[in-house]
Amino acid sequence: MHMDRQCRHLSFTTEERMTVDEFISMVTQKLGVGESESRSATGGLLKMLKEQLDDSTFSSFVEKLPGASSLLDEAESDGAGDSGGGGLMGKLTSMAGDLLGSGGGAAGLAKIIGESGISLDKAGGFLAAFMGFLKAKLGDDMFARLASNIPGFGDAE
Repeated sequence: MHMDRQCRHLSFTTEERMTVDEFISMVTQKLGVGESESRSATGGLLKMLKEQLDDSTFSSFVEKLPGASSLLDEAESDGAGDSGGGGLMGKLTSMAGDLLGSGGGAAGLAKIIGESGISLDKAGGFLAAFMGFLKAKLGDDMFARLASNIPGFGDAE
């Protein structure tokens, strides 16, 4: 995924203390996307991580992300990361993800973000912000372990 210049420079001045809800508010403001789209994309990405990681790894991961459990519950009940929504661009991104295989990796990430309603021109920035947030919360070692379990995940940075 390519990021536009505006999105590459999202700063995480309070990253270690930031909750998932604060991340959503920050990325909503910085990227100029809707809060519901940011919530949907974040929840969908968390849901994908849960599906790709073993229970022990995911549990230790979620412990470091205040608010992740409640957003994940919301995503699972609302179907975030499933098809539906996102307008024309979301549908195109979803179709591209289907064609490339959406079991995770870069195509799966693009599909989740596209289905949330975040436009293609902001998807790279959103994903970069999400990766930066995870790195800040998890630390380099845990982030590297996370990325190594999901093909294409670390490549999206």
